[in-house]
Amino acid sequence: MSELEQINKIAEDAAASVDGFLVSVKITDNEAIEVLVDTDKGISLDQIVQVTRYIEQQLPSDISEKLSLMVSSPGVGEPLQVHRQYKKNIGRLAQITLKDGKSLTARIIDVNETHLIVEEVLKNTKKGTKPKTTAPSSIPFINISQTKIKVEFK
Repeated sequence: MSELEQINKIAEDAAASVDGFLVSVKITDNEAIEVLVDTDKGISLDQIVQVTRYIEQQLPSDISEKLSLMVSSPGVGEPLQVHRQYKKNIGRLAQITLKDGKSLTARIIDVNETHLIVEEVLKNTKKGTKPKTTAPSSIPFINISQTKIKVEFK
């Protein structure tokens, strides 16, 4: 098992220990392990600390002695990376970029194993009017290049 595979398995177990999920693990050029974790309800600082301690205790000494550890949650505006993040964000507005280069703003309505169900939000032509949406449509995950959640102010 490679070093990254070992770290990934430990990080998955650590995320599960707080009823969360692993978003990503990478080893950076400056000799750091970057772990992103989340939960379906958002992750607290206490949970981040718990995940960090779990990983630190489980990492083999040959890895922990040469690499520093950084654990955090995905930031606002970071692209969604795992299926569970899509489920977590049902009902939210997203900027979706397709592999063909097309980009759309849409509300995530539902998620299944292979498709994202959305209502596209059309641009307003008149100020002060509520944006119009399309009928729900299905986008295969295989056609999505990137999805970022948009912050809404109500």
